[in-house]
Amino acid sequence: MGVVIHGVGVGTRIGELIPEKNGKYMRSKGKTVMTRLQEGTLRSIAEATGGMYIHSAAGDLGFEAIYEELNRMQKSDYESRIETVYEEKFQLFAFMALLSLLGATIVPSRRSVHPKGA
Repeated sequence: MGVVIHGVGVGTRIGELIPEKNGKYMRSKGKTVMTRLQEGTLRSIAEATGGMYIHSAAGDLGFEAIYEELNRMQKSDYESRIETVYEEKFQLFAFMALLSLLGATIVPSRRSVHPKGA
């Protein structure tokens, strides 16, 4: 469908606990929940769609690199897709004009007959 997906991996490959607002960590069914970066999945999605994958380092989310890539795409990919197509629609009017001309030559003209002396 032509959709390009850029991925930003946030987190670690090892995994981390998910903090909650009350200072504790998220739990499910009595166990502490850990989140882990699925870098391979993000990378394969980005590559399959022609996008780029960036691993976010501490303090740098990678938005600048994606912003630069989007600017590059907009200047090249989108501009190359803009196309003006003119559709000619004069054929119907040309056909009606031709019929009118043919009709004018086929139909005899009327002459008014004026009596002599009138």
